[in-house]
Amino acid sequence: MLYIHGDEYPYLFDSACALYGAKELDISYEVIEDIPIDISNRDVYVGSVDFIREVFKRLGVKYKPLPNSNREYMILPLKEAMELRRVFIKPLSMKLFTGFIYEGYKYTCLNDVPLDTEVMVYDLLDIVSEWRTYIYRNEVLGTYNYSGDPLIFPNKEFLENTRLEKNKPIAYVIDVGILKDNSNVIIEFNDMWAIGNYGLPNYLYTRSLIARFKEIVLR
Repeated sequence: MLYIHGDEYPYLFDSACALYGAKELDISYEVIEDIPIDISNRDVYVGSVDFIREVFKRLGVKYKPLPNSNREYMILPLKEAMELRRVFIKPLSMKLFTGFIYEGYKYTCLNDVPLDTEVMVYDLLDIVSEWRTYIYRNEVLGTYNYSGDPLIFPNKEFLENTRLEKNKPIAYVIDVGILKDNSNVIIEFNDMWAIGNYGLPNYLYTRSLIARFKEIVLR
């Protein structure tokens, strides 16, 4: 059974994508508000980061995060990182919060994050366009713009040659940035669970979520 986290209609966008994908694939599903007491690793769960983290916890799954990027970075406590200006900050613990450019302001995503939390700090790049590429069985399913100029496209050869080399998951995403000089860089790799859908057809999105969830839980 596919369980999709949703507390009321209309559901969160990504949950709705998973729901319509299940319909297109003719997969049995149920929308749930809470994780069932009799949770089983025979079932598949789709939902927010916090929801899936709790599912993994209850199933006793020890999740190993993917590499973040091939760019150079420093690892600092959040307190020290916040003493800097104009840097890109993302959590060392995957999906704790969404990475962002820190400019010294107050950010709500950090409200409940302890100051001793380790974060990765990157120098800023002159990125003019950002794209998310969805990978399934080492093949590109689609590439979609999520920030910047939507008419500046990633380099096809770069996308075809950019893959995780070791312990490749069955499904994941690569966020790619295009610089002012038209060169391409990997912003980050992201695992295919609790991942945003930026344009992938719903049936491909749901199929990828299911495949990766099963791979994590049953390996």
